[in-house]
Amino acid sequence: MIDQPITVIYQNESFLVDPYLLSNSSRKFQELINSSQENIQNIHLKLLNNKFTPRNVDNFLKICQNQQTDVKNSELEEILLLAQIFGADQVFNTGLNFIHQTIDPNYIVPNQTPEDLSSLILENENVQSHFQNVNL
Repeated sequence: MIDQPITVIYQNESFLVDPYLLSNSSRKFQELINSSQENIQNIHLKLLNNKFTPRNVDNFLKICQNQQTDVKNSELEEILLLAQIFGADQVFNTGLNFIHQTIDPNYIVPNQTPEDLSSLILENENVQSHFQNVNL
């Protein structure tokens, strides 16, 4: 891994993320990086699934980097779904345990489709189009 951030693109927003920390949290990101022939300095990660709010994507990425977040209880379902897509098992288990202990002991995470679970891709930076917002 390198010391410079990698860009995660979702809808029209870009988020700068520490690739080492994301790799430690996300099994799927680690698999994509390990199987990529591209230099990590020349790529970005794109989330194709449009079911989430940019706020929740941002908070999820902050959780993966052990940064402070302001996740509301009503947003936890999206965080869990993102954790499934990213293969962030610790984030998923922690969130699900929190829901079961404090909100709804009978809560069941909705099923994801195979398309949802394969909605992360690495792209060469040269493919990237212009994006308006960068969240640091």
